[in-house]
Amino acid sequence: YQGSSDSPLTKKGINQAKALNQHLEKITFDKIYSSPANRAIRTAQILTGKALSEINLVKEFQEINLGKWEGKLYSEMQNENPELYHGFWHAPNLFKPLDCESFIDLTNRTFPAFKNVVYQNIGKRILIVGHAAALMSILNTIEMRPLEQFWENMLQQTSLSLVEMIDEKFKIIKYGDTAHLKNIAD
Repeated sequence: YQGSSDSPLTKKGINQAKALNQHLEKITFDKIYSSPANRAIRTAQILTGKALSEINLVKEFQEINLGKWEGKLYSEMQNENPELYHGFWHAPNLFKPLDCESFIDLTNRTFPAFKNVVYQNIGKRILIVGHAAALMSILNTIEMRPLEQFWENMLQQTSLSLVEMIDEKFKIIKYGDTAHLKNIAD
């Protein structure tokens, strides 16, 4: 788990971002927003060709904080605390860790920031680069998906989601599209 730790973008991540860049090459974004994590910033730079100074960093788009779990393998986490591990993946509505962020806290952090960014940019095309759980918390809120179903539409790395706001209502046009990744090797 990487969580909110600040790890660099991997070679695979760079290749995936380049593939998404080709997919988006005819689109011009009026504003670019990113999590302040280096891997997200680097992805935003690859996608847009913009310098760091042209990317708006939003700390609320940071990935879920997993405390002591960050940097560990799934198997380590499952062995250390099977109940908490089970709650994370199978009962996120009941996941209440002592030293990391709950899904409720994550959603309460990301969705207001998302709305703020959108309302600051009415009529503009914006790009938000973030992380799976953080972005899923936003998309799940738009869909009014119950928290216990948090993981049902898992986002893949560098997937593309498109959200429109019409009459102050959000509508998901595209959710987690990965067509641009079909030729990327693992």
